[in-house]
Amino acid sequence: MEYEAFVYKWTDSSNGKMYIGSHNGKRKNYKGSGKLFARAYKKRPELFVREILCYGSHDDMIELEGFILEELDAANNDMYYNLTNDPLSPMKGKKHSQETIEKIKSKSGHMKGKKQSEDWIEKRIKTHRKKVLHLDSGRVFESIRSCAKHFKVSESLAQAQLKGRRKNTLNIKLL
Repeated sequence: MEYEAFVYKWTDSSNGKMYIGSHNGKRKNYKGSGKLFARAYKKRPELFVREILCYGSHDDMIELEGFILEELDAANNDMYYNLTNDPLSPMKGKKHSQETIEKIKSKSGHMKGKKQSEDWIEKRIKTHRKKVLHLDSGRVFESIRSCAKHFKVSESLAQAQLKGRRKNTLNIKLL
């Protein structure tokens, strides 16, 4: 049986670090191919949680992965295992030219009307930048990520508590 291609996010609950990738859908239990991610996963697979962000055609998913990685600048962010922002580049650590970045951004509009739109992607990116209030101390965090890092929990867990999908043991709320 062949599965639809997808973009995924792995979260390491031991440190909150994430890995973004895409897969063609030919293997149901695909883990990921990132070097740093693979090393960490091999050591403690029970501490990783995978979330499927989007399903679609293989080409669209590669393009979406690249767009998300660029927007998050995952390669230069210590909270990600990704070594590059280019899903097709074997040259780790290199950056796109400004012209290439603009091309990637302009092509992302073709996703409108499909399962996940450009608005959906933008909403997810903005969610990471929302301020969070810790109700017990009154402390305001600049992002969900910084809040999760402070409490040493995964960003996914903090988001689930903020959205009411999990018990709010951190006693936090979005501002």
